[in-house]
Amino acid sequence: MNKTAVRLLVLCGVLLLSGCDSERLKEFSSLAAAGSAYAAVSPSFAAQLGSAQITINNDQAVIAHANPIDPATAKHNIRQQDADLKAYLSTLDRLNAQAALLGAYFDAMAQLANSKNTDQIVTSANGLIAQINKVNDSVAQSKLSNSPTAKSIEDLVGQAAGLVVTHFQVKALDNNLEANAKTIDRALALQEAAIRAMQLQFSLALAGDDAFREETQVISPYVSTKDLPKSWASDRTAYIQSSVSMASADAAEAAITKLRVAFQEVVQNKGSQVDFNGILDAIGKMAGYANDVKTAISSSR
Repeated sequence: MNKTAVRLLVLCGVLLLSGCDSERLKEFSSLAAAGSAYAAVSPSFAAQLGSAQITINNDQAVIAHANPIDPATAKHNIRQQDADLKAYLSTLDRLNAQAALLGAYFDAMAQLANSKNTDQIVTSANGLIAQINKVNDSVAQSKLSNSPTAKSIEDLVGQAAGLVVTHFQVKALDNNLEANAKTIDRALALQEAAIRAMQLQFSLALAGDDAFREETQVISPYVSTKDLPKSWASDRTAYIQSSVSMASADAAEAAITKLRVAFQEVVQNKGSQVDFNGILDAIGKMAGYANDVKTAISSSR
């Protein structure tokens, strides 16, 4: 083979690798955008979830109050429920803070992928990683209730798979992901485990109860010839809010699961086609259901 032919082959190889890396950087930019979008809707989702959890617990407490037990047991039960709710809301706050830091980190990585002036961005990203490591530890130790038998979020995370970063042509991006990909994957894993547990908790609380609550607390009193109970509006709010929050929790579980899988696939360059539209659709439903809750509450007052 003559020298010209060899040079052409080398040039073709360089162009092919360049094209592949260009496509991979586009894919990473799409991943970063999805991570930022997830972080953006997390505050409204967390607020909705916390409010719904309190509402469901209040509804259950009212039902329990209709079946009198001795005062000492009743006092213990309501105090335990208060402690459980405080633990749940505290965990939500930590998850929300973690999501915000993840969003900021994804924004920084998107800038690294598309910028030549990287020193300031790298400094910012490293600062974010330090904060994410701290909040990861905090979230890992958190629980969804104050029960002595409640598992921590760390206990709910499955076995972590080994994460090997495949080389990016952009040196600053490659170096940062090489050093920090496992930290980001852990944060996503903690989000995933917590939201999956919350979704299961909702489904168990509402299983077989949704239709009964609507019939007995909303429809029957409304069609009755008697005056509406003073609690009718709040009962209707509780029913609507809990039902819509269930759908939002389902969407959130789908969103975070897809986002974590996408992160692993893009970082490791597994070559599979990442469904970014599916991720954004699930994130959009999280935001949409949160807005539906606000509308439902306003219309029931």
